[in-house]
Amino acid sequence: MSNVFLPGELIGLLRVERMRRALEEAICFRAILLGIREHLWSLKVLYLKQVFKKLLEF
Repeated sequence: MSNVFLPGELIGLLRVERMRRALEEAICFRAILLGIREHLWSLKVLYLKQVFKKLLEF
């Protein structure tokens, strides 16, 4: 089992729990997942703003 995760990689909570037990240390996965979700939301909002701006140019 690989213990290297890429930024933004979706991993299951069971896999994270197994890794935490294997490493015998805490992994702050909830904060990481929340940060990724908030970042993706802000990118989506930014994209929608740009699309709306382009539509107004016509």
